[in-house]
Amino acid sequence: MINVIEVYNALRDLANKDQKGFISPRVFNEFAGIAQSAVYEEMFRELADAKTLRMRNVDPSQHDSVYRGKQNDLHEYIEESFLSGTIDLVGSDGNAINVDDRAIFQYPADFHRIISLRTLEQRDGDGNDGGTDEGTNGDTNGDTNGDSTEERSSSDTIPSTYIDLEYDPVKVHHALSSNLSGPTPNFPLALISENIEIYGFTSTQAANLKSFLIMTYYRQPHSRTFVASSSGIGSGSLDKTSTPRLVASSEGDDGFFIPNPTECRNFDLPEHYKSELIAEMAKMIGIRLRDPIISQYGTVETQTK
Repeated sequence: MINVIEVYNALRDLANKDQKGFISPRVFNEFAGIAQSAVYEEMFRELADAKTLRMRNVDPSQHDSVYRGKQNDLHEYIEESFLSGTIDLVGSDGNAINVDDRAIFQYPADFHRIISLRTLEQRDGDGNDGGTDEGTNGDTNGDTNGDSTEERSSSDTIPSTYIDLEYDPVKVHHALSSNLSGPTPNFPLALISENIEIYGFTSTQAANLKSFLIMTYYRQPHSRTFVASSSGIGSGSLDKTSTPRLVASSEGDDGFFIPNPTECRNFDLPEHYKSELIAEMAKMIGIRLRDPIISQYGTVETQTK
């Protein structure tokens, strides 16, 4: 967590506009979320650079590893969730495997980058719509109103597997038209585009897929609350409903104000990225104030990090 009040004080002192109101909480809040997103993207670029060091065998080992350090920075943003949203089924054969069958899912609300997609194994009786194990209409005899558990086709159940991810729709179309390498329930394929299109499952499997499909992904950065303790004010819980913000409990005509820690929200970034965050905000606020000195400082600091 990066303290939002400390960042504001640093920018205020940098602009040398103390108690003049040129960097008000409103102006600060306009750029806080944008600057946080820019630093967050920089963390991924640093991870890619660290991976290059590892491939060249020049990355230090163990606790000195640059790659491991960048992974530690990003692990706080990894989440897993069952996918939900609109499901669109294409295909009519609910028993036979048809590569034209697909399930379309929406991304989680705080989605940033996908890591993996996997399915949980469907147990007997899990996710079945239409009755008990004895029959689809709940008939205890199970002979005339539905198939018994023993007679139910095993192709209707969902296996536990990871789903291959593809970003090129042309490659997906080639895979779907192949008789040898087409997607199957054991080797499904997902097209990552505006939505997530999953191929390889039967219509019956696709209809139950939302109960067994898990996405591992990097979430968007949000904000964190303040929490008071005997040692002072520290980082609180994650607030997914708000971006970082500075809120004043009282504000004078001269621009002087007293922050309200209860309503303020801190940056959802590791503490050691504070200098990068200040430089990013200085670059934006310098342009806003038409102050070339502040803008140049932010640009130079950003390039040297």
